[in-house]
Amino acid sequence: MSVGFLINGNAIDGTGKITNSVEIGDKSYDSNEIKSILLDVSFNTFAPYVGLGFDTTFGDEDNWGFTFDLGVMFSGAPAANLSVQDTFAANSPEKDILNDNIKKEEKTLQNDLDAYEFYPVLSTGIVYQF
Repeated sequence: MSVGFLINGNAIDGTGKITNSVEIGDKSYDSNEIKSILLDVSFNTFAPYVGLGFDTTFGDEDNWGFTFDLGVMFSGAPAANLSVQDTFAANSPEKDILNDNIKKEEKTLQNDLDAYEFYPVLSTGIVYQF
């Protein structure tokens, strides 16, 4: 049995360039209004881990061996952040509507991501001991 933690460096960053139109929240925007959408999904850095496995070199005098571990990592729900490059003036009503729609879209995405708190982990290896 393995118990410990992982330093979780997982992240997702992406940029989508708008060529025709895109629906954000409750409104459709065309490429003259929205130039690109930026997505950032981040995970907790500290992730507890529990697993089961074996090591063929444990108590063996042979130099070569094999390790296997299957477990689950709890990294918590990832956090989503959306932003856009747009052409609206800073204090315009259109900008306020867009910001509200971005918040709605972000909330929908976050609700979808909240189900992904646990991740399977499979680890194998070849061991040489000297």
